[in-house]
Amino acid sequence: MDPIELRRRNIYREGSIESTQAPLPQGVSALACLDRCVEEAQKRFGSLQTGAEDQRLPSEAHLRRGIGIACAIKNLGYSFGYPEQATATVELFGGAHIEHAIVRTGAADVGQGVQTILRQIAAEALGITPDMVEMICDDSHEAPNAGSASASRMTLVVGRAVHDAARAALQSWEDEDRPARGTVQYRPPATTAFDPETTACRPNYAYGYAAQAVEVEVNTLTGQVRVVSIISVHDVGKAIKTASRWRGQIIGGIAQGLGYALTEHFQVREGRILTPNFTTYLLPTVLDMPETIVPVILEPA
Repeated sequence: MDPIELRRRNIYREGSIESTQAPLPQGVSALACLDRCVEEAQKRFGSLQTGAEDQRLPSEAHLRRGIGIACAIKNLGYSFGYPEQATATVELFGGAHIEHAIVRTGAADVGQGVQTILRQIAAEALGITPDMVEMICDDSHEAPNAGSASASRMTLVVGRAVHDAARAALQSWEDEDRPARGTVQYRPPATTAFDPETTACRPNYAYGYAAQAVEVEVNTLTGQVRVVSIISVHDVGKAIKTASRWRGQIIGGIAQGLGYALTEHFQVREGRILTPNFTTYLLPTVLDMPETIVPVILEPA
C-alpha cells in the first residue's frame, strides 16, 4: 500500500477514540495537516514514493535520496488530572477614554515572547494600541499565578485569562466604574488521572497537530545522513503575533528535532554524565540545518 494512503486510513479523525478510551477533544486536524503536507511536498519533490526506494544521484552513485512523511500530535496544557488554571487582572485608567491599561499575570517569558503576545491580546480586547498596555508579570507579589511556562500552554491558557479579564474590566469601564478593574481565573476543561488497570482517563483537553515531509540524502560509503529539505505543517489554531514568530518557533523546533535524531548523544554511565558539554554532546549548528525549510500553518475556523 502507498505509505501516504496507509496514514490516511489510520490517522486520527473527529470523534476518534484514544488508547485511554476517551474521544479526542474537538478540533482534530491531523488529516488536514497531512493533506496539506502532501500537497506542498508534491510541489517541491514531484512524485512522492515515501520510503519505497532510494533515488540514486546520477553524478555520485554513493549518494542516495529518499522522502519520508510523518504525522504528530502534541498535548496543550497540563494533563492526567493535574490542576490547570491561569489568573489575570486588568486595570484601566483615563478620563473620557482609556488612556492606560495594566495587565497583571505571572507569565514567565523564557524567550517565546509570551508577554508581547499577552499585551497584544489585551490591546485587541480593549480596542487600544499595544503601547498603551503595561505588563506586570515578574513580581509574584503584584501578579497573580498563571502557572508554569511549560506544556505548550501559555498563549492558550494565560491568553484566555488575559482576554477575559480585559473584557471584564472594559465592562466595568463602560458602566463608569473608573478606574476599572477585572480579575478572571480561567480553568480549561478538566482532565482525569490514568487508571493503571483499565487505562481509562481523559488525558488532555486540547491537542495540536502537525505533519512533516523530509528529503534525506544518505552517503552509502560513510553512513552520513544529510537532511536536504523539510516541509513542516502545523495547526496552530489562531496564529497570534507576527509571521516571524510562528516561523521562528517551527524552525527552532526543527533544529531541536534534527539534533535529537542525528547528532546529540547524551551518555550516562553508573550515574555519571559522560557528555558534559556542547563539544561532546554535539548540538546542531546552522551548517547542519537543511538547505530549505518550508513552514506552513493552518488556521482552521
